[in-house]
Amino acid sequence: MIFPRPARLALVALLLASIVWPAAPAHAFLDRILPGTDTKDEFDGRFIDTLTPGAWKPPLEAAMQEAAEKSSTSSATFSFGGGGDASGSTEQKVEAKDVSQPEFEQISGMTMLRMDERGIVALPVLDAYLAGIARRLLEHSPIRGAPIMIYVTASERYGEAKALPDGTIAIPMASILQADSEDELAALLAHEISHVLRGHHDLDWFEQRQGNLVSGAELMLGLASGLAQQIGKGNEMAAKAARILIVAEAAMTATSKGLFPSWTREHEDEADLLGLDLLIAAGYNYDGMFALMQKMEEAELVEASKPDPYQEVRKALEEEIQLQTSQGNIGGALGNVLQAATLEFSTALDRASADHRSATDRLESIRDYFDREYADEIPPAMTSLPLEQVRKSKEFMEFAEAYRDASTALDLAEKGDLSAAEKAARSAVSGPYNNHAWTRYAFYKVRLEQGHRDRAMQNLELALNDPYVPLSVYKDLEQLNRKAGSMDSAARVLANAWEEFQRPAALYPPLIHHHLRKGEKARAQELAIECAFKNREVAKICRTAAEGRDPDMARTQNWLQALR
Repeated sequence: MIFPRPARLALVALLLASIVWPAAPAHAFLDRILPGTDTKDEFDGRFIDTLTPGAWKPPLEAAMQEAAEKSSTSSATFSFGGGGDASGSTEQKVEAKDVSQPEFEQISGMTMLRMDERGIVALPVLDAYLAGIARRLLEHSPIRGAPIMIYVTASERYGEAKALPDGTIAIPMASILQADSEDELAALLAHEISHVLRGHHDLDWFEQRQGNLVSGAELMLGLASGLAQQIGKGNEMAAKAARILIVAEAAMTATSKGLFPSWTREHEDEADLLGLDLLIAAGYNYDGMFALMQKMEEAELVEASKPDPYQEVRKALEEEIQLQTSQGNIGGALGNVLQAATLEFSTALDRASADHRSATDRLESIRDYFDREYADEIPPAMTSLPLEQVRKSKEFMEFAEAYRDASTALDLAEKGDLSAAEKAARSAVSGPYNNHAWTRYAFYKVRLEQGHRDRAMQNLELALNDPYVPLSVYKDLEQLNRKAGSMDSAARVLANAWEEFQRPAALYPPLIHHHLRKGEKARAQELAIECAFKNREVAKICRTAAEGRDPDMARTQNWLQALR
């Protein structure tokens, strides 16, 4: 695409301004053009009474059903995955394979958790306790049959709970340890159960998947760049293509994050309201919800006080721009300027398009809703004894001790106190959880900081004994083997993870690298194209790997986070 000279100047000015424009005014501007809504003001009465009673359906299936029913009365041709024939029953249309359906529908919630988390905490006494709370909450739901499955993760962040498309709910261990009552835990579960009942995350992720599909122009540029690389010419063309892609990606980021935030914020509001309704209907003390939101508020303040996570990325880009400019490489400098602009713009958009409003705003909204609908409610006493009984059980105490030791080891290692970190890590693996992914991951990080790569690798290999071993263990083990020159071992680790996690996007770059190493260029290019369609951000790294450069997984993750 060729821009007229005035347009080029305006574009460069805009991109440069996005780098020097102070972050706070940028965020304020985006907040004004993407305002949040307060769902409680859009209806009268209690939110739970607005729901249509009936059986739960996976939300994407429900959306397809509705679309098929509409198509049956329309003269327009419509079918799911067929050849355009509008004939056939609604049921046949819904059951037909839709080739555009996102792949996550076929991946279990447990597999999704293992892709994102550092470990699953499997404690029968805790699992049964949480399942009992969930059953009590669901008894009062007008939507029946939701397949709720609750897992505890090794997350250290209090409010990092999540609900997944198939009814899987993840509760962080930090929430279990820090909760002051069963009512507080029930409030957290009620919120996540509400997401499942309302089908929020399935639709959110469908939108995200649609946004990740690259345009034909992007794909063709990638193919042209790869072809130029193969024939040994066209490096300048490849560089131009990369710079154009950066601009296109920035625009698409703005589009995708500008269209969807009000929907996802509304979803969070709905989960807050329905969660409170379910909590009170189940006979819990509503103060559990207020206590939950207050702790979320405190957690947000702690996160806000942390250093800028993108500081190193920004600094590296600034240094590269200065170097390229001093060497007279204006094209290279421009490419880095565009990357820096994308980073700044994406950071501002992340705040504007956050799924949640601030905990302070949410707490205020919930209190207003409570005053409107439950002002005369007489709450039962707060319940803490059952939670304390679970936390005092032998199996819980054993894991809690190992969990805390592992967390302490990671914290000490980050601070550079490696001797104390090793002592804590040894303690974490000395008991019955010696091969748990979380404890071994902590020891792996300590050994890595100590410079003992062989011992670090041993800890990752032991972590593979965990039946819920997360994807991060495979990725780090593959990388360690690759960096050590053990390419066959790295390939075996990669092959195992590739099948177990159903071809996850994060494994495309190293897999491309391994195929190139074996001289299988056609297969590497095929995977690079497939990667581009699966995930737009990982596609950047896939293109780099397809050019023959060794992918650094740690750097990949940092860059992906910086662009979100």
